[in-house]
Amino acid sequence: MFQDAWVSLLRTVLDFQFDAFNPEYTEYEELNLSLAQEYVRRAALWAQALGCRDQWPFFDAIRRLDPTFELTAMAENALDNRLQEKIGSWHMRLLVKAAIRWYAFKSSTHVYLPDLPDLYAPIIAMYFHHGAITAEHHLIQTPIIGFQKLPFETYLLHAPYMDAKEVSALMTPAPVTTFTFTKGWFRSQKRPLALWDLETAQAAHNAGNPYTVLAGKNVERPVAFLEIGPQNGFIGVTFLDSFLRCYLEYSFQQKGERYFLYSVNLRIYDGDSETVTQMDTYRFTPEGELTIYENNVLDQIMTTRTAAHPVDVSRNWEDVPVFGQYTGFVRVER
Repeated sequence: MFQDAWVSLLRTVLDFQFDAFNPEYTEYEELNLSLAQEYVRRAALWAQALGCRDQWPFFDAIRRLDPTFELTAMAENALDNRLQEKIGSWHMRLLVKAAIRWYAFKSSTHVYLPDLPDLYAPIIAMYFHHGAITAEHHLIQTPIIGFQKLPFETYLLHAPYMDAKEVSALMTPAPVTTFTFTKGWFRSQKRPLALWDLETAQAAHNAGNPYTVLAGKNVERPVAFLEIGPQNGFIGVTFLDSFLRCYLEYSFQQKGERYFLYSVNLRIYDGDSETVTQMDTYRFTPEGELTIYENNVLDQIMTTRTAAHPVDVSRNWEDVPVFGQYTGFVRVER
């Protein structure tokens, strides 16, 4: 919505709170097994086309297509640091980085590619559904279960393990369905204030008083927090990165029976520090008018741009939520 597709994917990968071996994620066990099998199948097709069967199934396809292609130094360093911190599997780290390079390459060049299924889509889907892949001898292993690798030639004729549209749909973080009520979020100390039970939150809601909702299973490390003002029809959503920094804010205002996302605030930090280097704001109207305020914090330069034509704001709308159910509001991609 706001950036080139590969840059948006890179930011999501960096900010995603990845924890592959947490027992809570056994719900994704069968899904990750199927994704791993589908990746190995696709990798065989691409290894055959690119002439690198000896590297199958763990290889960087762009190294074969264009050995000179590189990410920017900033993207490279940020990705290496985060993957080293978050992923124990060397194979998974290689593949996630290869995937980012793959999408960056495809968006910046017009090189002809074989008509084969998207090579790294299953890897990105695994990453966002708390999976990982590694290998030992002839066994391909996911966090909980594994499978015996078939002969290379078998995969060249093998039917897909997952439908291509299903794999593509999984290339975003799994929907957040767990929510916890609290008095608020202490931004400077990066922790919740007093947690509330359902009855306390319901009473505040009925009285029109503001309250806060933590999104995610871990209340100490939520994906986001929602600040809800029933009386004025406002819902603010603040997304937290892996350092619990506020990097993205959505502001919704109630209009009739729906809420409209009228403001988006994006912060870019200097590495792992708390220093904000760029802060951009996007303002929308229901009619599709868009104004962008770009603030280079370090150089203290502010620029303003207005869209020449109305933009599509159909994905800016959300239905009035059922009390305690806010999944639609904590979708990053719109």
